[in-house]
Amino acid sequence: MTAERVCGVAELEQDMPLRVEPNGVPITVIKDSEGVIHAIGDTCTHGDISLSEGFVEGCLLYTSPSPRDRQK
Repeated sequence: MTAERVCGVAELEQDMPLRVEPNGVPITVIKDSEGVIHAIGDTCTHGDISLSEGFVEGCLLYTSPSPRDRQK
């Protein structure tokens, strides 16, 4: 496996997923609340949903309304 630069750290907002497509492969990149950067395939394993359209709460990435929003 090789490393490939897909975006700059300054492009990442804390807890905001960013979709990139190096070599046509959709990837979601996230900088967590501790500043650690993670990269994962962009498609949710539970359905055909883009992870980059989701949101982060704590250490979890959601692709549907947050538990907080569901209580409203």
